[in-house]
Amino acid sequence: MVFNTKQELYDYLNNFDYESKKDSPISSVYFLVKHGKTIEPIYFTPYEDVWFESPCEVRGFPMKDDEVIKYVKTQYGSKYWKDAYEFELLMQKDGTHYDIDCPQCSPFLPEKVEIIKPLSERECLEWVLDNWAKDKENKEG
Repeated sequence: MVFNTKQELYDYLNNFDYESKKDSPISSVYFLVKHGKTIEPIYFTPYEDVWFESPCEVRGFPMKDDEVIKYVKTQYGSKYWKDAYEFELLMQKDGTHYDIDCPQCSPFLPEKVEIIKPLSERECLEWVLDNWAKDKENKEG
């Protein structure tokens, strides 16, 4: 879906059914966006009558599945433990625990953008990891 102005994009974001793409009650929704020749997941945050746009940065660190329980207990209150545990398990892959960080930055998207598709938190993680692998292969090959 191509948007020619920021207002068209904001209207789409304002009317999107975010619950339809959430992996868990505490997960976020991202959008795979094409701007110019770049395709990347973007996290949008509403603020007054505009939307902040944030690129996604992924960090990973070794963590076994059973260590997730200890991690969740230190990071979340007991009221949210079950939701947090299910969410954090979504961020595990091959013995590595990932975190998607979306730093707030100055607006960087041009007026004309294309939203390729909405992404759940896990889909965003998979997309980033798959594309890291492709980028690494291209640089080494």
